[in-house]
Amino acid sequence: MRQLKKRQLFGIVTIAFALTLLMSVDAVRAADNNELQQIIDGASPGDKIVLEGRSYSGPVLINKPLTLQGQSGSVIASDSGEAAIEVTADEVVIEHLTIITDDYGIKLRGADRGTISHNVIRWSGAKQDETSHSMESNGIDLYDSHDNRIENNEISNMKDAIYIENSHRSIVEGNRLFHSRYGIHCMYTDATKVINNYGEFNITGAMVMGVHDVLVSGNTFSKQSENANSQGILLFDVLTSQIEDNVVEGNRVGIYMELSYENTLRNNAVLRNFIGIQFLESTDNDFTNNEFISNVIEAEALNSTGNRMDSNYWDAVQGLDTNDDGHSDLTYAINPFYQQVTKKQAAFQLFFQSPSMNFLSNLYTDNQEQWSHDASPLMNLPQIDPQNEEHAPKSGWSVALLSLLLLGAATTTIYMGVRKS
Repeated sequence: MRQLKKRQLFGIVTIAFALTLLMSVDAVRAADNNELQQIIDGASPGDKIVLEGRSYSGPVLINKPLTLQGQSGSVIASDSGEAAIEVTADEVVIEHLTIITDDYGIKLRGADRGTISHNVIRWSGAKQDETSHSMESNGIDLYDSHDNRIENNEISNMKDAIYIENSHRSIVEGNRLFHSRYGIHCMYTDATKVINNYGEFNITGAMVMGVHDVLVSGNTFSKQSENANSQGILLFDVLTSQIEDNVVEGNRVGIYMELSYENTLRNNAVLRNFIGIQFLESTDNDFTNNEFISNVIEAEALNSTGNRMDSNYWDAVQGLDTNDDGHSDLTYAINPFYQQVTKKQAAFQLFFQSPSMNFLSNLYTDNQEQWSHDASPLMNLPQIDPQNEEHAPKSGWSVALLSLLLLGAATTTIYMGVRKS
């Protein structure tokens, strides 16, 4: 009996020792996998951590002011279902990293006066399809984090590439944003600057909502057209803000504005969109010196009175300049007929630009005094910035000459083909 008890006791001790050993091995493995977190935890506030050019495992938490800098080949990969990097401290700098994540790339919570620059952030999880973003999280996500700079990052295949909520005075500059839902998404922010960013193949290039005193300037948003709700720039409940010097090209809607008041839109190039600009219940905005070239529908405005539209260039305008001042003496009216008809019955979109629809639009004059008008549209294009020459449309004579050359080439080809046959 005593021997049996000894054997039982020995067995219990052996099992306990084995479990302890296994737990120790797991702890060592966890420590190895969490090497970067250990480096961060061991740093003092204000330190600069320069990572080697290799891969590190996430997720990591930064809860003190420091700089985390990568070298060529520095990668943080996280498949934990958590943010690859979460920041909860002020004055944190994250730069020159490649971040591959199945959740958020970089998440800031209550973190002010930081800088996120020159990083590449990509989604690593499975995608449903090109227009589904239900599985992804945001590339860079700010909440209650103020006075931060987000500069020169490249972000792709996320839900929103850059998402900013309740975070004021951010500067979002020089970022490249692809294949996400919104390239830039600003919610309830004041005095944020969105400048010189480039977005392509997102559902919407920039979604700006519930903001005051925001600057959206110098951005290019193109080819947002794969979704029924695609826009280059979407402005919803935007007040006292400036939208200027942007290029929106090849989108379903170039600029969409709803419930937005007392804003300035100027010097924007609106090129080759299905609808150039749409106003809905937006009033008291200044709209001047913008260019509308080769859009299928140049403009639509519904319930949007009191907007001051002047000196814009519309390539479809039928103007008359009797005093040779470069402005048409005839106003340019935005006819709401098509927008009203299709809003009531979407199937009528099938008749877009049909002779019957154009005929009815020309006959429609109800409440014409309430339509949006450009008081003195430009007869010729404004001076093009030499830095943006690739976006400059051809002049009328250039287009005519090019057409004649193409016609001549086609005729020559047909003639030569006949001679050879």
